[in-house]
Amino acid sequence: IAPEGGEGRWMGYFNAVLFAGMGAGPLIGGAITDAFSIKTTFLVMAVLNAAGLAATLLFLEEMPRKTGAHGHDSIFAPLRSRILRGVFGYRMAAGVGTSSLMAFLPLFAGLKLGLSASLIGILIAARTPVAVLQSYTGQLADRWNRRTMVVWGGLVSAAAIALLPLSGGFWLLLFFYLAATLGQTYGIPPANAYVVHEGRVYGMGASMTMFMMAMQVGNGVGPVVLGSIADRLGLPSAFYAAGICAAGGVASFAWMVRSGTRENTAR
Repeated sequence: IAPEGGEGRWMGYFNAVLFAGMGAGPLIGGAITDAFSIKTTFLVMAVLNAAGLAATLLFLEEMPRKTGAHGHDSIFAPLRSRILRGVFGYRMAAGVGTSSLMAFLPLFAGLKLGLSASLIGILIAARTPVAVLQSYTGQLADRWNRRTMVVWGGLVSAAAIALLPLSGGFWLLLFFYLAATLGQTYGIPPANAYVVHEGRVYGMGASMTMFMMAMQVGNGVGPVVLGSIADRLGLPSAFYAAGICAAGGVASFAWMVRSGTRENTAR
């Protein structure tokens, strides 16, 4: 239902809410567990899910479906779009980068820097305010060059991830971590906007499914591959490899969505 020309804005709002919930959940769950019990945390989670179901039933109306054009009714139809192939590659590589932060940043902070559990918790939660800025960067994606935003955001994130092992203490580690998050905050909304734009031709459901699948594949494969690298070459190598992978995804996107690539418009 996002209007043409407003894809970045509304996907930015969507991502801001998504990341706000992901960041607030562990903090709220920890507070409830400390104050009551772990069972209470799951009961509250069940109530929140029920509230989400009720909101869906009460407020989410069925909308006319923007199906793909004739011949684009397959789940793999989005792969026919060069733009979407570039976006999917970027998102998968970015997922590998994100997995390095979620899986190995706490290990690095604890084992290499000797940070306490509370400081590590603050470190992880610090990404939430930055990620919420996607409500603003999404609006920029509707006014600025989306390709440029994805490329620069991806490069900043890749560089910050690769530089993480150089941190000698909490503050420098926090700086690189927030820089990596800021790069994703800058690059992901315009990537989402591409998906919605092309989805009007190749099928919105199929395009969003492929985009989310690319992210989950990166998030799932990343810890396994990076963990194997860390076991052989040391923990810092996981971040170097993740940064290289993220940069490769940006390069693939830049090639696929280079100047002159036609953007489809549904009619």
